[in-house]
Amino acid sequence: MLAAVGLIAASTFVIASSMMGVLAILTGSAPGFGERVPYYVLGAAGVFTAVVVLLEMRIDEGITIISTSLAVAAVALLAIGFGTEGLLFGFSEPDRMLSNLFVYLLAAGLISTGVIFWAVRHWREFASTHEIV
Repeated sequence: MLAAVGLIAASTFVIASSMMGVLAILTGSAPGFGERVPYYVLGAAGVFTAVVVLLEMRIDEGITIISTSLAVAAVALLAIGFGTEGLLFGFSEPDRMLSNLFVYLLAAGLISTGVIFWAVRHWREFASTHEIV
């Protein structure tokens, strides 16, 4: 139970800081963002390689391994990049981080955590019983 609470808290924090990072980039409040992008890509490449190796040890389906690894790496790139930008924005402008905006972003992060958890657990069920037009 404690692990689940920790996972929910960490996920909510990452999502909220990522949303703050998107806000910082869109409003021009992320100086040096372009210079940091290669490091975000490097982090995602590390995640991609780690997922490939871990899945290779557990399953044999090559298409599942590569597609899962690509999806996880894409999400990692967004979380690493936007999350870092959100944290940098928060440290550079703490008054905006402590405003009502951050509370709304935390609420959105918590809701997103629930939706993501549900989607990961039930996507096959949804995809197999519903036609996507």
